[in-house]
Amino acid sequence: MYEKKITTRDENQWNDKPLMQIIKNPLYCGTIKWGDVLAVDSVPLIIDKDTYNALQRTIERRKSLSPKHISSEYIFSGSHTE
Repeated sequence: MYEKKITTRDENQWNDKPLMQIIKNPLYCGTIKWGDVLAVDSVPLIIDKDTYNALQRTIERRKSLSPKHISSEYIFSGSHTE
């Protein structure tokens, strides 16, 4: 996004905060929550459920690691060491 000069809706450079908000949002894999109602497959998918679930597992796994065990500060850059 940086190389293509794509900015956030606020016209700022992308960083981890807006990107994490996007990849944590279940709306992008077709699920929407309205109050206590959870509607699955109710909106068009932007990412498939397998990719969304893999991202959520990676986020959770990385939470439990100390920073010295993570090989990169970027979630999409590859694996971590344990």
